[in-house]
Amino acid sequence: MDSLRYFFAENLIQLLGVEPEVLQLATVYFQILAIPSIIMALMFVLSSILRGTGDTKSPMKAVIIANVVNMVFDYLLIFGFLFIPPLGIVGAAIAGVLARVVGVGMLLYYVRKNDAIDLKKKQFRFNLQNQKDLLGLGAPAAGERLAMRIGQVVYFGFIVALGTSTFSAHQIAGNIETFSYMIAYGFAAAATIIVGRLVGAKQYEQAKSYAKLIALISASFMVFMGILLFIFGEWMGSFFTDDPVVQAEIGTALKIATFFQPFLAILLILTGAFQGARNTKFPMYLTTIGMWLIRTVFVYILAIQFELGIAGVWLAIGIDIVIRAVVLWYRVETDRWIKPEKKRSHKEELRCHCDPQTKQAQVSGCVNNY
Repeated sequence: MDSLRYFFAENLIQLLGVEPEVLQLATVYFQILAIPSIIMALMFVLSSILRGTGDTKSPMKAVIIANVVNMVFDYLLIFGFLFIPPLGIVGAAIAGVLARVVGVGMLLYYVRKNDAIDLKKKQFRFNLQNQKDLLGLGAPAAGERLAMRIGQVVYFGFIVALGTSTFSAHQIAGNIETFSYMIAYGFAAAATIIVGRLVGAKQYEQAKSYAKLIALISASFMVFMGILLFIFGEWMGSFFTDDPVVQAEIGTALKIATFFQPFLAILLILTGAFQGARNTKFPMYLTTIGMWLIRTVFVYILAIQFELGIAGVWLAIGIDIVIRAVVLWYRVETDRWIKPEKKRSHKEELRCHCDPQTKQAQVSGCVNNY
């Protein structure tokens, strides 16, 4: 995947319809970041491992330090300092790589320090059953992200067709909105951990209650954040651009975003709950349908055909989010969301016995079912 991103960077960026002078710079930036993408993958994996043990503070610390490193090296490498020549866009990409290296280093330190994670050489032996379990859970989750990103490339092309100012407004509005749903991402991580443990203990009703409770708590926070977006959205956009037209479009986008913030919270939390319940396929199917048959189609109809511009784009995004959130809530409410664990054969049970008191596998390669 990294080699594809490196060699086809220019082709992928061209799909967005960018200007020729922007294309060259973007290609260089994309290629530099594509080379060490394995580092980003490690950041995701190590952060997930720590969160799985209930440690959500360590990944937060690592990300904060990585972002500080990124900002410092952005300044030093983009503009130059003392003996460091100004590198421009190349410097920005290198700063991103260095920040990721620092982040991975910190996460590795926290993993080794965590008493709940006992990494031994024998645990890294190839185990076919474990690999099947990982692929069964990981592949759909990766497919969901892939479907979302490809769908974004397609409807981004529609937005670019609306004009440079509209595309800029969309990007800036999206960056501002990110601050609002960071809260929901935090609750989603908690939902994955709590639901995963309860489902592992076969406490299905309690898992359902917690999933819904976390979703509602997160939605209440997002209502408050939505109100802030509605009131201060256009003003916050002024920090990113001096163009009054772009500022007005940012305000329009964020006012529309206000009304689907609670649904976005429910969508993110219940997606995390589904993943904790070992059901990663349904969110993948739902995301694919949402991005390709709902969001992309409605962006084309509302923004281009009905000529609603930025308002049409964000209405389409809101329609997609609301539909997916309602579907996930319905699946949870009707108890069609927890993937039953496959029963092991008698031979596997004998080979893979776990001590119910210590909850530790007695044989290497055993999957802990508790």
